[in-house]
Amino acid sequence: MKKIFFAILIGAISGYSFSQTNYYISTSGDNSNNGSVGSQWQTIQHGVNQLSYGDTLNIMSGSYHGKIDLTISGALGGEITIRNYNNDNVVINGET
Repeated sequence: MKKIFFAILIGAISGYSFSQTNYYISTSGDNSNNGSVGSQWQTIQHGVNQLSYGDTLNIMSGSYHGKIDLTISGALGGEITIRNYNNDNVVINGET
């Protein structure tokens, strides 16, 4: 009985994994887009609001204005990453 329970537990744990999605922000994007590389969102805050465990938010070159509030955190093995895309020059000004 213990072996069966252990096998079920291992199967449940291995089936539980974090989905990883890359999203993109561009100054020419639109928040009604889907956030893909070819259909970017416009604001960082909108992008941050869409993030889940394991996601990456790629910010394309440009200047962005406004404060950014993070209300979610990642988890071990499902970290959230916010970064500049392809080493683009990104400027974030916290003033609105």
